[in-house]
Amino acid sequence: MEELGLAEPKFYGQGFYMMNTTVTPIDGEYEIDDGIYLEHLKDTDEKDWATPVTVHNWIVKAMKEHTTTDPVDKNTCVRVIYKANYHVDLPIYVKKTDAHPKLAHKTKGWIDSYPKELTKWFNDEVKEKGNQLKRLVRFLKAWKDNKEGVVKLPSGMFLTILAANHFVAYYPDEDDAALAFDR
Repeated sequence: MEELGLAEPKFYGQGFYMMNTTVTPIDGEYEIDDGIYLEHLKDTDEKDWATPVTVHNWIVKAMKEHTTTDPVDKNTCVRVIYKANYHVDLPIYVKKTDAHPKLAHKTKGWIDSYPKELTKWFNDEVKEKGNQLKRLVRFLKAWKDNKEGVVKLPSGMFLTILAANHFVAYYPDEDDAALAFDR
């Protein structure tokens, strides 16, 4: 980023790694999400921000020489493949002071996003309800991974929210009874 004349961005881990709900994927493809916050835009009016496509290009260019595999530019992030079966997704944000972050989405523009709030919400749910909730989320994600391709299933994040909202802490030794979808 320095070669582009831009301030160093800040990085914040997010997603399943920060929630401690990662699972060993069947296909062996491990992923970590690390949000990039563009510091040089935080005091600028949104109308003056570079487009999401432009900021994606900045990150692709900055990461291009760091691995043997070129980065993959996706709609919501830049994927950096460090070696076979290991990649880091880099969603790109601008967060103005006292505002929520905006995600650089290549086709939808700058969109509202709440990655830190979501992680904090889930971790607070675990503090209140217990670690069994994390275990159930891992079970659901592993089940999804096992069924993927056979049937279309919701995202791991959707399953995480669903589990947290329907978790019943009265069954510490009965994981199958701890989700109350019909009660």
